[in-house]
Formats: sequence, structure tokens, C-alpha cells
Amino acid sequence: MSGASGEPALQEFFKYPFETDEVYKQGLAGIVDSSVFQDKSKEEQEEVHLRSRVFYFQKVTGTVVDIEDVRRCRASESISQHTSNQPIPNASREEEQPTTLTFAQLKELIEQGKTDQIPNNRTIPNDLHTGSPSVSTATVRLKPWEKQAQTESTTSE
Repeated sequence: MSGASGEPALQEFFKYPFETDEVYKQGLAGIVDSSVFQDKSKEEQEEVHLRSRVFYFQKVTGTVVDIEDVRRCRASESISQHTSNQPIPNASREEEQPTTLTFAQLKELIEQGKTDQIPNNRTIPNDLHTGSPSVSTATVRLKPWEKQAQTESTTSE
């Protein structure tokens, strides 16, 4: 890592679990669905991702991180990773389908008949339960006038 990455704020930024932070992923899904990414090159899209990460990190942790330092540190890390033949960090994972779908995405999947791609979607069978029903073991509740008649008969005896 470079000298800039030795700063505690940058180390904290690179260790922050953006991939597992549900609030961040929902916000990123909102950005992706908006017109921000229309007609943008891959570099411009990556810039928006980086800016969103820096903004969110500063908002959540209160730690100020300079975006130029983050870029320099990322560039030095990617160069060292290419020379050591290690895989690049999951920068493209964010561009895959988010786990939390927006209403527009759900609508599109349903209209296309791709309901199997909707997360946590179960198919409910159209059959009724074929087993025999159970026998009720609960006592029958008395109606108000039956309660009154029963109390009158016990008091008159």
C-alpha cells in the first residue's frame, strides 16, 4: 500500500463492509435505477460508485476521507494486484442485480414472466390440503343469552 493508505481514515474506508451494508445497497440501487447511469461510460459509472461510497462512508462514520487519496490508493493497489496476479476486488459485484429489488424491477420481472428470478419468491400451489380435517377439541362458547339462562337456572335451584 502507498503512504496515503497508511492513514487510519483510508484504512477504515477500505475495510468498511459496503457489500453487506443493506442501507448502502438500497441507496445504490436507487442511484442505479435513476437516470444517473444512462449514456455513461464504464469509467463514469465507476466514478459515481466511488463517490457514493465516499459520501456514504463519511455520512455513517463521520470520518472525512479525501476522494483523491482514495483514487491514488486504489490505483496503487490495482497495479500491485495486477503484478501479483491476484483477482481485482469485487468492483463489478455492485453492478450485478441487487438483492433488494425496486418496485419497477419487480414489475418488469413479473411482466416478463421471470418470477423465478425474484428473490424470496415462493410458488403457492393451487391445491387444497388433501388430508382429512382435524376434529375440534375446543369447547363451544356460549352466547350471551345462553349464559344468562344458565346462571338463572343454577340460581333458581
